[in-house]
Formats: sequence, C-alpha cells, structure tokens
Amino acid sequence: MNVRVILMEPQEEGNIGSIARAMANFSCKELYMINPCKIGGIAKAFATHGRDLLQKAVIVDSFDEAVKGCDVIVGTTGKRGCSSSKVRLSLSPEMMAEKASTGGRLGLVFGRERIGLTNEELAKCDFTVRIRTSPKYPVMNLAQSVCLLLYEISKHGQDEKNVVSRAKTERIQMMLHELVQSTDLTQRKKNSMELTIRRILTRSFMREKEASALLSFLNSLHRKL
Repeated sequence: MNVRVILMEPQEEGNIGSIARAMANFSCKELYMINPCKIGGIAKAFATHGRDLLQKAVIVDSFDEAVKGCDVIVGTTGKRGCSSSKVRLSLSPEMMAEKASTGGRLGLVFGRERIGLTNEELAKCDFTVRIRTSPKYPVMNLAQSVCLLLYEISKHGQDEKNVVSRAKTERIQMMLHELVQSTDLTQRKKNSMELTIRRILTRSFMREKEASALLSFLNSLHRKL
C-alpha cells in the first residue's frame, strides 16, 4: 500500500500505538508524525505487531516536511463542510479510495485528537475526506479513523502505471495560473477562476496519459499566446 499516514501533533500514546497496529494490518509502512507526544511503553503495548513501525516512524517539525514526496495530499475532517477558501469538497471514504487507486504516494493527514486540522492546514491539502457519523457525536477516535480509511483503500488497491507526479500536476496548475492571469478579468474574478480550476483538477484525479495530453495542449496554447 503506497500510503503515508501523517499524524499532526498526536497527543495520546495509545492512539499512536493503535495506529501502528492498524497500519501493520494493511501493509502500510510509512508513518510520519509532526511534533508528537512522548512515545513510550503505552504506545508499544498498543502497537503489538506494529512496533517496528513505531521505531521507523519519521518525526518532523512541520506539515510541509511531512508531505514532501507525496503526489496527493488528503486531509481528514469531521466537519460537514470545510470553510477553507481553497478546499471545499469533502469526499466519502469510498470515493476517496476509488480516486486514490490511480496510484502515486498518497499522504493521508490526520489532525489532533482535540481540534483536528486547522483551516490553514486543510487548505494545503488537495481535497478532504469525511467519515459520515451521527450528528450528535460526529468526531471519531483517531485510531479508528485511520483503520477505516486504510481498509477502504485496501479494497481498491493501487495501479502504479497511472501515477501522475506532483511535479507534473504543479506544472499544469502553474500554466493555468499564467493563462488566467493573462485574461482581461478583474483580479477578483481571476482568483475565483483559479480556485475553480484547482477544485476541478483535484476532483478529477487525472491519469498519467491524461495529464500528459493536457500539459501538451497547455504548452501549445501558451506558445500561441
């Protein structure tokens, strides 16, 4: 499973250990943690056969360090709608897993136990995923959320032949940015158009062949203009 589990400032040893165990269940080998709590005997006890993942876990200081090398970044949220101006669409776990099957390294970012991910952190994600729960108690336990999403991803598998590198996706976004900025629209409308384009691109989960064709077209259009 080409998935990196990223924990933003986890605060409970038991959750960290349970997450390592769930990752072992689904052959997920990359665990990154941003400023975690102290990891000791409690985490190891909960991890059981996932203890080696705790030992190999990468500890970093920032969100950007944690997602470096990921082709697609998914932020998890318990909110019904994300108030970020850049990411509004929250997919169901099933939809996320289906789209993630196109391949590449998927960075699955989980927020703090008490407050989740901030709007600024969610804005750095390509899209968000929300697990539907009871409106009376919508927030799931961190470890349970990780387990559920890894299970959904495992059902679809990943097709490595269809990987679109993040560098290529960013190149497409940059060229579209330049094209939008060259129009006669007001700056406010340009900004709105760029956000719309970004949402379309992140929802589409282009395959490698499609991304190459689009990039070729944009290059031709850019030269013509």
